Amino acid sequence: MTRPQGTAAWHALANLAQSATPHADAALARPQIIVACGITLDLSRQRVTRRAMECLAQLAAEIALAEQCRDLVAGRTINVTEQRPVLHTLSRAANRSMQAFDAFVGAIREGRNPARSLADKRYTDVIIIGIGGSALGAQLAINALRRVADGPRIHFLCNIDGAAFDDVTAALSPLTTLVLVISKTFTTEETSINAAAVRAWLQAGAGDDAFPQQFVAITANPDEARRCGYLAESTFTFPVGVGGRFSIWSAVGLPIAISVGHEQFHALQDGACAMDAHFASAPFEKNLPLLLAAVGVWNRNFEGIAAHAILPYAERLSLLPKHLQQLEMESNGKAVDCDGNRIDYPTCPVIFGEAGTNGQHSFHQLLHQGTDAISSDIIIVRERDGQSLSQHQRLLAHAFAQANALWQGNRGSGLPAHQIHEGRRPVSLIELTRLDAFHLGALIALYEHKVFAQGVMWHLDSFDQWGVELGKTIAKSLLLAVIAAPADEPLCQHLKA
Repeated sequence: MTRPQGTAAWHALANLAQSATPHADAALARPQIIVACGITLDLSRQRVTRRAMECLAQLAAEIALAEQCRDLVAGRTINVTEQRPVLHTLSRAANRSMQAFDAFVGAIREGRNPARSLADKRYTDVIIIGIGGSALGAQLAINALRRVADGPRIHFLCNIDGAAFDDVTAALSPLTTLVLVISKTFTTEETSINAAAVRAWLQAGAGDDAFPQQFVAITANPDEARRCGYLAESTFTFPVGVGGRFSIWSAVGLPIAISVGHEQFHALQDGACAMDAHFASAPFEKNLPLLLAAVGVWNRNFEGIAAHAILPYAERLSLLPKHLQQLEMESNGKAVDCDGNRIDYPTCPVIFGEAGTNGQHSFHQLLHQGTDAISSDIIIVRERDGQSLSQHQRLLAHAFAQANALWQGNRGSGLPAHQIHEGRRPVSLIELTRLDAFHLGALIALYEHKVFAQGVMWHLDSFDQWGVELGKTIAKSLLLAVIAAPADEPLCQHLKA
């Protein structure tokens, strides 16, 4: 990959940023509204000028971004530090060849053998044990599609905190509970500890043979799962080239399919596949992920914006900011490039957010009048998902009001200083036709591809996550000190830096 700072386009962008006139309406490009895969992208509230968009397109050409997009969709080896292919797009493209997956889902949802409990009962509840990418995407999808969720109740056990185990199991019966253990390596500490705790709980309430009968393993390391005692017929696998935060399209999506059915799950995959095709073929000026990525690079590197808010105006998308925190910051929160060199330009911004209108009554104050400009994505759904049309209309009015207030402000209104909104806070408005499985799949894939494209523009590997490993290693060395510390003294006295 070509290092972006060495391109003529990057230098031209830097010169544009230095010569830009603040609040110059005439210089703004007013980009056209782009529609693809049932998603509309409106960039008319961005600071980027027409000339800057031309330079961003030139940058994409100089670093061969379109070619690398096709490499991603084709599943080629683009994870350079681990020398692995990146296979999540191929996982969702294979959605109609998952016969064993579909059969298992059908048996669970219909209460048929062999998918019944040790006590020969239909499963009413499913505990999902996993952490990070093994849980966040599935949680988002199940929450977003709850209107069509008609399967067993799904419960996630992620945190190693014993209180999380207590809360999840408190109201469940071991006689009617299935357990899905999701771990790429099947050696993740938190997942292994939680699995052991649930196993003991299940065996105490349903009998010793509840393990392995009422357990399912989902992993890229089936040999380790079998070594731990899981049944081969209850083990679902996915390729090692599928990263956790990109994995819901594979067997990791089993909780989604159990909740909403395999047809809905495949519709989710279909939406993502449609976005894949758009991403790999549409020209830069009409390519939703590339435009979203390019505007983000402009804001981060040339406008100096260090934080980005995800603001879904849809309660059932309330977990989208949490999912995108991992997707974006674990992928592109890097300070070393693909050649092993230290990066001397900003990369991933801090990602945060909350569902509207809730956020309007908390951190939106900072978005509007804080000392630092923060960019935002406001996501809306055109068709209502709830019963009330009037409530949905009010929700949409609030979404557009926030977008306009962030962008237009009220400068020159004669108001006292503490009431002035400077405006010019960049906003991308993303509109889904409706919140169904297809459009949700397209939305998630839109952000996946945006993250990859930005990784290419920053010349880094978006598919490794070495930054999460050091803390795990240190934790193992500190465990004995935690155990040995006197219970009646502050732990900080014994584990000083």
